[in-house]
Amino acid sequence: MVTSFVPSSFHSVRAAVVALVLIAGMTFGIHTNAIAQSTGISSDGRDYYLGYMPAGGEAVSSDGGVQVRNAYILIGSFTDNNTVTVSYFGDNGTEIGGSSHTIQHGRCWQVMVPSGMMTPDLPGETPQFKAAHIVS
Repeated sequence: MVTSFVPSSFHSVRAAVVALVLIAGMTFGIHTNAIAQSTGISSDGRDYYLGYMPAGGEAVSSDGGVQVRNAYILIGSFTDNNTVTVSYFGDNGTEIGGSSHTIQHGRCWQVMVPSGMMTPDLPGETPQFKAAHIVS
């Protein structure tokens, strides 16, 4: 009876080569991604659309008066001199220019949600242009 060790050794060599190719591919893929992220400001996360759904009912104070509820957008930055613009939409869907602000690294800008521009009409469930467009 003749036995051959070629097929089994061939499979183990093939498995080792495949493993090395996978390891090399994963290593160079991660390295390339790290280099791409360190070459400048990424374009990821620079354009946001934000909706607002207020809480139902009215807040009543202890003396029986109606309290005003305010909502805020809090915008932070990890880079210096980051200019952020917040704009809104009119009833026909055209974008209405908003305010701009320059934010420094590690700082935040608090923007009050304008209830007239972002609060949806009741009873709801109808398409409306009630959103903020935030660009940095």
